[in-house]
Amino acid sequence: SHVIAVSSCTAALEISLAHLGLPAGARVGVPAWTFISSALAAVHNNLHPVLIDVEPSTLNISPAALAAALEEGLDAVVAVHFGGVAVERTVHDLCAAAGVPLIEDAAHALGTADARGLVGGPGTQSACFSFYATKNLTSAEGGAIATDNAELATFARSHRLHGMSADAHARYKPGGGTHYDLVSPGIKANLPDLLAALARSQLRRFDQM
Repeated sequence: SHVIAVSSCTAALEISLAHLGLPAGARVGVPAWTFISSALAAVHNNLHPVLIDVEPSTLNISPAALAAALEEGLDAVVAVHFGGVAVERTVHDLCAAAGVPLIEDAAHALGTADARGLVGGPGTQSACFSFYATKNLTSAEGGAIATDNAELATFARSHRLHGMSADAHARYKPGGGTHYDLVSPGIKANLPDLLAALARSQLRRFDQM
């Protein structure tokens, strides 16, 4: 129900993990086969990435290996839909049963669906997308956070712009004001207007692309 544009999928992952408020050194499960940003998003939040084996047939996180890692103790999981192949829904069920938040790295998976629908469904903290130059929808560089968590959406809109309480649109629209507060030690990860326009032009016809 909320989609927040950011500068990259890496930024989307970092913001999603930051919102969890985990203590330094908390353990975040990531697949052993993935692009490095899946793990670096944890490192940049002072968290400890725990590599989890993948299924040879899909290169996605192995439910059996995840179950074992959850038994040993995880504080969050980043699951990657590698090559556009949706992770098994067992992954969602395992995380839900353990009470561990699940973040989906959907950099390869814009438009990917399984039997239950598009990726990023129930039980997911957020799905993080990429609009990099090699993706099926591109703004040359960019990304997005999709979530049903209203608190995460509010946090992301602020955190992507230094942690400011009001972005440029809010400050300079009719009736706005230049005052803002710093509500968190955020990062600079907003999607520039020109790149957003490029992505939007493709999004309108994504089903035909």
